[in-house]
Amino acid sequence: QENNPGVIIAIVEATRYNAEGPVFEVKEGGVVQSKIEDFFLKKGIKLMDKGTTSKLTKRDVLLATIKDDTKAVAALGARFEADVVVTGRASAKYGSTIKVSGFDMFKYSSSLTLRAVRTDSAEVLAVKSYGPTTSNTLQRAGGEDKALSKLADEAAPKILAAVVEGWRKQVNVSRTLQLSISGMSYKAWKVFKTETE
Repeated sequence: QENNPGVIIAIVEATRYNAEGPVFEVKEGGVVQSKIEDFFLKKGIKLMDKGTTSKLTKRDVLLATIKDDTKAVAALGARFEADVVVTGRASAKYGSTIKVSGFDMFKYSSSLTLRAVRTDSAEVLAVKSYGPTTSNTLQRAGGEDKALSKLADEAAPKILAAVVEGWRKQVNVSRTLQLSISGMSYKAWKVFKTETE
């Protein structure tokens, strides 16, 4: 029986666009990722990359997220001993300027797509999209971050529900375990082997 999974969250963000679309950046601690991590922690979900003393880095997970490489994401998550990796792409962009009582108000839109992947099988547990969400600000500078922050606040409870539901839907959660036995005679080992086959 499985409890809530150990999770890694890796979300890349784009606040710049070029002719091909959003330009996603590999940056740990982005607005959306930080907000969702905080929400998960408050709800008692263990984040496997927090407080780790190993030389593993989440930057590799973010790079695999940009490449959309599910197998690499799962393998990297397993190195953190996580059960699930939540990857996502969040983007925000300026939309328009409107006049309100003689003041300029800047309108931004943001959206997020994400995928939850089991690390032991690379099986996709959930695929979700959130947004577009709109936000308005009186200051043009930082408008993208404000839009991403609003999106994260709205999406975090839904993301947590999707991850936990995807995990629990797996009635027969199976794992490959390596078992080492020592101090057993050959005769006892033969009996053990027969009983476990």
